[in-house]
Amino acid sequence: MVLLLLLMTLSCSELPNSCSDHCDLVELNSFHDCTGRHVFDQVIFYEWAPDQSRYHVRAWIISDDDGNAGRRPAKRYRDGLYITRWNESGINRVVTATHYRRSWTQIDPERANKKLLDEQDRHQFARPAIKKPEQPPSEPNE
Repeated sequence: MVLLLLLMTLSCSELPNSCSDHCDLVELNSFHDCTGRHVFDQVIFYEWAPDQSRYHVRAWIISDDDGNAGRRPAKRYRDGLYITRWNESGINRVVTATHYRRSWTQIDPERANKKLLDEQDRHQFARPAIKKPEQPPSEPNE
């Protein structure tokens, strides 16, 4: 149990191929087209911009419809945070959020937010250092 708690507190650089982050708000959004037909679900991560009194998108992911509940935020009752887990190109990501909201829209909130803050100006999630597996020493030629 102690080892598990220790591993959960390590930062991106300390735990190979894994990364933890925190945001202020996580939103599970169901996007519908103009006829009301469901198109996709996405999870959007926001940070609060106090100088502008609004949230800005940090990142987003498409939420799978294959029953993979990890890509959907879930409340962690021991501390009241919302946690989202997924694997992104071999990187295990864990993002916690202080607040949660659920929405059904015909406007993509992530795209609309780009008009307020360009995607390249977003405060991105940390990038972990990918640890390559060690190779055995080569044998000298005889």
